[in-house]
Amino acid sequence: MRGGRRWACVVACCALFVVVVPTFGPGVSGLTFEVPARMEECMEFFVPVEVTVLISWTAPDVYVDIYGTDEKPVIRRRFEMETASESLSSIEAGFYRICFDNRHSRMTPHVVQFEVSMEGALERADPMDLMIGSSIETIEESLHSISESQEVFKTRETRHQKTTESTLSRINWYSSAICCVMVVATWVQLFILKGWFHKPEKKSPQWG
Repeated sequence: MRGGRRWACVVACCALFVVVVPTFGPGVSGLTFEVPARMEECMEFFVPVEVTVLISWTAPDVYVDIYGTDEKPVIRRRFEMETASESLSSIEAGFYRICFDNRHSRMTPHVVQFEVSMEGALERADPMDLMIGSSIETIEESLHSISESQEVFKTRETRHQKTTESTLSRINWYSSAICCVMVVATWVQLFILKGWFHKPEKKSPQWG
């Protein structure tokens, strides 16, 4: 079961990276993609401990937000018309998130380019591999959540079906009991009425 989920995650991740076009460089991982109008696109990447991360992006007319491992904003609502960059030093390992917000645009999509490079204790690690691993883990967690929801729905449906069958059985027994009571009551009423209207005849004494 888990192997099937792993293959499903790999297939979904490959489909994701068909849309998001990666560009590779020595020690640098870059992505180019389009942010539709009235949408916000976010990317997560794993940063090891004691690593300096340099994030560069070209996102004209798009707001940029960067969140740290504690989900607190490192950069908030930054707006640049030219290429910009930001250097971050990780104190603890975790996932950073960069979001490109184009919700203020009603009709115009914008093409965004950004690169992530890491220097430090784990410089040999390829950030693109880390991003792919992060995407696979996220998709696997989503599939696991969907599977749990399906199990909950299945259990709830089974419980509702048992409740319905039990209620129907009680209704049948109650109807049968009512029918028996009505039959007995009808027979008693007929017997009483017959006694009222058919009095026995008194025989006169005969003298011999």
